[in-house]
Amino acid sequence: FDAVNSALGLRWRINGVTWADHEAIEVDRDTPSTVLLRNLAGPEHPFHLHGQFFQILERDGAAVDEPGLRDTVLVPGMQDVLISTRFDNPGRWMAHCHILEHAELGMMTEMIVE
Repeated sequence: FDAVNSALGLRWRINGVTWADHEAIEVDRDTPSTVLLRNLAGPEHPFHLHGQFFQILERDGAAVDEPGLRDTVLVPGMQDVLISTRFDNPGRWMAHCHILEHAELGMMTEMIVE
């Protein structure tokens, strides 16, 4: 996640692009996957993944004991969170910052699970 000032004002991004410019991320169903959530900006972002559940493995490279399945994780500013999921629910799913102002300013993407 990061932010950029543009002619439209502040824009939040995932993978370097805003929602308006995103390309859906395609993943194979039932494939064990790890996803690195890297917050390159100062503000924290509650990352929310629709339609899937995940486990938190690491924070800033250190293993953590945070049991249970989740669909949202708080990613502090200038920190990383590593999550693990199977993407076992097929369909088209949103991934976004749960601060809706950030999502509206571009911090959203789409996951296609096939």
